[in-house]
Amino acid sequence: MIAGLSFQPFTEAGDITAAITGGLGLIALAIRNTASRTVIKHMSLTVLMTGNTTQLGIGLSDYLANRSADNAKKLGHSTALVMSFVIGALLGAILYVNLSYWAVGLFVIPVLYLSWLLCWLLLSYYLYRLSSLS
Repeated sequence: MIAGLSFQPFTEAGDITAAITGGLGLIALAIRNTASRTVIKHMSLTVLMTGNTTQLGIGLSDYLANRSADNAKKLGHSTALVMSFVIGALLGAILYVNLSYWAVGLFVIPVLYLSWLLCWLLLSYYLYRLSSLS
């Protein structure tokens, strides 16, 4: 976010500042993808929309062929993923048009706060455990 705010507006596609900002965005997506495959395995992948939309099509055809509760649950899950992406993309576009790159901050700031809060809670717990061992 800092790179995007510092380098905007991006007027030349071949500019090094656009490449740096894009590269940092790719690194953030790679971290998110790795986390979804390792740390939060119970959640579906949200960074692979091609696979999600394909799964939605498969789920829809499975449900239309066999209207079972299991197929309905799978279809609902795929629909929720794809619709969440569509709504997020539309919201992001509207916010970007109105707020420029600052729109990213609306989502980054709460994540940073929650990360700080989690670290503080973990540190407090760790210190509590250390003091109770003495």
